[in-house]
This record gives sequence, structure tokens and C-alpha cells, in this order.
Amino acid sequence: AMELLKYMDTIELSTSSSSTRRNIKPNTITYNSVINSFCKSVQEGIIRGEEVETAPIKAEALLKVMTNDYLSGRNLNCLPDTTTYNTVLKVWSYSYRKDAGENAERLLEEMWNNHNGYYNNRRNNNSTECSNHNQDDDDKTDNRHYLD
Repeated sequence: AMELLKYMDTIELSTSSSSTRRNIKPNTITYNSVINSFCKSVQEGIIRGEEVETAPIKAEALLKVMTNDYLSGRNLNCLPDTTTYNTVLKVWSYSYRKDAGENAERLLEEMWNNHNGYYNNRRNNNSTECSNHNQDDDDKTDNRHYLD
């Protein structure tokens, strides 16, 4: 699943001229499917050890890629939805990490803040900052490096 997502992202980036641009961008359903694959892999014991520890980090990195791509206007078809957040929360809970509870609580707060109008305000205003949202510097960085 990750390989297909990376391939779609590569095609989109490499065909930036409008005459050769291919409309093969991952959308919310695509991202949710990949995040769900992390969840199923952890839940069903398909992955073990260190992979279980990194699965929630990778799932959350995908969530941040979605958010950044949507907010920057790079991909307006990848707005994270409640399914996205709920699935990342499940990955955290199945990981049995000691910090899972804290991260789940932080993610719930982020979901509440973001879906209380920030995404719509940001998209409608097409501004780079929004006064009713406080994003950490980590959220502004490109998280694609976590996906390798």
C-alpha cells in the first residue's frame, strides 16, 4: 500500500507542467486505506517488534502529509476526515506503546481543533496562517521522509 502511495506521489510531482500533468493524486480514501493497513498489520500481528513501535508514527506522518498537502493547496482532495483520525487513534491503541495514551489524547484535541472550522477557514481564505489554530513547527514540515 505504501509503495502505491509513493508511486502516486512521484507521478504527481514529476508531471508538474499543465500539458503533461496526470491527475493521479492520492485522495482521502487512498490515504485512509494505507493508514488502515498499518492498523490491520498491528492488530492482526502481521508485524512485530520495532515495526509495531513505528506503525503509529508512520500513520500519523501520513495524517500530517494529508494535512499539509490540503492546507498548502497541493492536493485539495486529501482532507483528513474522522475516519482518518479514528484509524490513526486505533494504530496508537494497538501499538501498546507507553506514550500511546498521551499521543491519542493529543490527536483527539488536534482533531477537535481542526474540524471545528480551521480546515474550511484555511481553504476558503487561502491564507498561510489562521488565527484560531496553533500549529506546532513539526506540523509544518514535510513528513514524507517518515514513509521510507
